[in-house]
Amino acid sequence: MTLRRLVGSPDFLYVADSKLCTGDNLQFIHSQSGYFVTVLPQSRKEDQVFKDWLQTHPADWPEIARRPNPVRKDGPWEIISALESPIPDANGFRLIWYHSSFKRERDAQARQAAINRAWKELETLAGVLEGPRCRYRQREGVAKKAEEVLRQAGAARWLHYDIEPLEEHAYRQERRGRPGSAMRWRRETKTRFRLVWKPILETIEYDQRIDGISPLVTNRQDLSPLAIHNIFKSKQPLVEKRHDLLKNVLSATPAFLKSVSRLEALLFLVYVSLTVHALIEREVRKRMRERGKESLPLYPEERECRAPTARRILEVFSDLQRHFLLKEGRIVQKFKPELSSIQKQVLSLLGVPEEGYGDPSPS
Repeated sequence: MTLRRLVGSPDFLYVADSKLCTGDNLQFIHSQSGYFVTVLPQSRKEDQVFKDWLQTHPADWPEIARRPNPVRKDGPWEIISALESPIPDANGFRLIWYHSSFKRERDAQARQAAINRAWKELETLAGVLEGPRCRYRQREGVAKKAEEVLRQAGAARWLHYDIEPLEEHAYRQERRGRPGSAMRWRRETKTRFRLVWKPILETIEYDQRIDGISPLVTNRQDLSPLAIHNIFKSKQPLVEKRHDLLKNVLSATPAFLKSVSRLEALLFLVYVSLTVHALIEREVRKRMRERGKESLPLYPEERECRAPTARRILEVFSDLQRHFLLKEGRIVQKFKPELSSIQKQVLSLLGVPEEGYGDPSPS
């Protein structure tokens, strides 16, 4: 409701990740004549139904666009296809499935990398179990370690392991002394464990058939699948960028405050900080385009930066200092900061006069 009042109308488009995709959120936006494009979570039933359907039905993916490879300039072009789901999502909204040849390759590489990483760690664990000083005496301990290896590698879905007990027998004299015909021997049995594993081929083949696909949910019926895809791909990175700024740059963390008003005040300051960062970036990049500047030497060793962020822009001024020489409470001499060429250039792009870094008296 607040956004509606700020914008002046409800007909703007929400672009968000899967956190928006709940029944209450989508129904509320739709009931207020708003529009949205969001990702269908993997936990939704519609996701699993479609992936199961692809296992037995060869889908006809109509191509909607071809784009240069986003990683390798000399690599094959990315082919993007789209398939309208004949069945809407659980809330009755439009569901579109997309297939990217680049994402398919990336999914396959990520899966193989996870399997290789887990395989190597399991081989190390198997070597420890076969060693003379193995500290794993219980089957539960071996299973816990194997589960940890698969979980950390992200390969629990594609590898299956078994733990085989092995009994080793050793014979010891019941008492000290030289062994003879009357010496009694005692057999000691120690259980060791052997770890064996293998790929789950059925699951790997299942996932190979769904590599490269991703779903979007929207209530815009007038836009083509390509238009929906372009909107999401162009706007979603901006949202994620602000999330990164909120968490990593501004270090916003959960806080316990005694009253709601204090929490609202804190969040308002965070919102102001986000807005200031966004405005600084927009102003600098806008002026760069107007003046035909492709980059600024903002990185260490004066390396070029094509898309200056507010963090890098503010760091340029982090070493500025102003000194005052006082005698009996009076200013005897002022030492103004000396601006570097890049600092002057950034101030010019921001429309800030250099005089602002000169004469103000100390507080």
